[in-house]
Amino acid sequence: MLLDMNKPTDALKEFEATLVEESNRFRSLYGAGRAAERAGDATHARMFYTSVVNLHGGYRASRAAGGKGVSGEVADGAAVGRPAPPPSR
Repeated sequence: MLLDMNKPTDALKEFEATLVEESNRFRSLYGAGRAAERAGDATHARMFYTSVVNLHGGYRASRAAGGKGVSGEVADGAAVGRPAPPPSR
């Protein structure tokens, strides 16, 4: 919402506050990256985006092994708003 209101610095503070409590929350990491980028803070934007890539890579590896993702997402991705993959044949 703060990003939509063109307040990226305020948005970044809120995303960072959420990440204190939930350090691997995908949407907060991505939102913090977007907020930092829009605020002109390339260093922090890169840091948050790198965390997203690392988290996503861990999710994929764990999912391939039949388990849950790094931050506890269910294997079909529903907890992070992605549609379930088609059934294997």
